[in-house]
Amino acid sequence: KQAMQQATTLAGNMSNSHVLSQAEQILLPHSNAMIEVQKKLAEGQRGQQGEVARSFVQLANQLRMTQGNLTNLQNKYRSARTQAEQQVKLADAELRETKALEDLLPEVTQRCLGAEECMEKAVATHEAIAAAGENLDHAQKVVDETEEAVKVAEKALGEARVFLN
Repeated sequence: KQAMQQATTLAGNMSNSHVLSQAEQILLPHSNAMIEVQKKLAEGQRGQQGEVARSFVQLANQLRMTQGNLTNLQNKYRSARTQAEQQVKLADAELRETKALEDLLPEVTQRCLGAEECMEKAVATHEAIAAAGENLDHAQKVVDETEEAVKVAEKALGEARVFLN
């Protein structure tokens, strides 16, 4: 019971996988020792009668309860350790993803601004077509410029999409 109290104190809030592993290690030799004591108790109980037999049964029950509590505590620490290890892995993965995003953000912003500028040029050229009115030669020239501006804008948007994926 003293080892269980020591392990419980050491485990604290059960969020540090290293400390939880140490708590498990504190309990391990006691678990093995209790199994051996149960075997010896069973051997000593054979052939006993009366008050001695009842004492053996009472002692065996207490030992079984303590062993059960010890096993439950070990399982609790093992589960908490596994969860803490998963939390650390998840935090590391999130940190790597955040760093990667931060590294990409300036280039993505630049590509998006470039695509936006190309779209603005296409819109301005389209407005020039509307302003050309009856002058068909000028209107055709503006249409060609608009088509070229749209192609450049589509290419810039496509590159930005590819880069983001």
